[in-house]
Amino acid sequence: MGEINVSIERNVTYRGENYFLEPWMVVLYYIILQIEGLLSLTTNVCTLVVIVKYIHPVSQSYLLISSLAISDMSSVFMTVLMAILPELEDTGAWYPVCVFFQFWSVVLVYVGLANLVLITIDRYIYITKPLRYDVLFTTTHVKVLIVLMWIVVVLENILIILFMNE
Repeated sequence: MGEINVSIERNVTYRGENYFLEPWMVVLYYIILQIEGLLSLTTNVCTLVVIVKYIHPVSQSYLLISSLAISDMSSVFMTVLMAILPELEDTGAWYPVCVFFQFWSVVLVYVGLANLVLITIDRYIYITKPLRYDVLFTTTHVKVLIVLMWIVVVLENILIILFMNE
């Protein structure tokens, strides 16, 4: 696949060829991005509200779903901010901010994928070992797994950044 580079001047470079985006296309892109972000934030907030308000006690599966909703909501928030920031200022002062947002957006995507893996393992054990499920997946175990998952993903991405810069 070719790499797409979009600059402030609304020029798009794709596979070595330059294209000019009309201003209405750029505005339409930002409107669609904002609507998508708003819908995603709304659905994830609703998921968290339902789990916190109506499900007592919170079970292991709902802890995993809450963690997934938080990472997804944060990922969308970071993506929307990354799309807006380059338009605000065209100086080198924004470079550390962009690196920060890029790092955390990648971390949040990986956390979302790791959450899906944990949910899959949770459901697999629930189906294949129903009598041992409550022993293997206690609420404390799931909380520890979620914290470890976040730590491992952050450390993994820090190592990737350190080794890519060499």
